[in-house]
Amino acid sequence: MEYYVFAYASDHPWKDQILSVHFWFTAILIALSMIYSLPVVYKRSEKVQYLVSIVVSQNLFGITFYICALLLIAEETDASAESMITFTWISLTFGLIVFLLVFARFIRKIRRGDYRDGSRQAAMREKFEYKSYLHAATAAGLGIFFILQYVIRP
Repeated sequence: MEYYVFAYASDHPWKDQILSVHFWFTAILIALSMIYSLPVVYKRSEKVQYLVSIVVSQNLFGITFYICALLLIAEETDASAESMITFTWISLTFGLIVFLLVFARFIRKIRRGDYRDGSRQAAMREKFEYKSYLHAATAAGLGIFFILQYVIRP
C-alpha cells in the first residue's frame, strides 16, 4: 500500500502494529466486498452490503490518508515516543467522535425519511449540497488546525 513509503523512515513507536492492523482490516474488507458482490448474497442483505461499501470507501479515502499523515508527522518531528503515542490516541479519539456523530446523524435522517425521493428536505439538500462546501471545510479546517498546533508547539 502507499503508506509503506511513509512508514519506511518513520519513527512512530507503533508503526508495525498500525500497518499490521490496517493490513488485516483491509484484507477482511476485501473478502467481504467479494462476498457481497455476488447477487445471491447482496439481494438478501442489502443493508449490510451498503454498510460494507461505506466502510470500504472510508478505509480507502480516510483511514489510509490518516495513517500516511500520522507516519509522516512522526518522521518529520523530533517528538518523543510518548508524545507520538499521546497524539495518536487524541487524534483517534477525535476521529471516532466525528465518525459516531456523523453515523448517528445519518441514521436519524434515514429513519425520518429525509433521503426519500421527493421529500422537502431532499429537494433542499440537493439545492445546497452541490454549492456549499462549508461542512467539508469545517471538518478539514479543524483537523488541520489540530495537527498544525501539535507540530508547531515545542
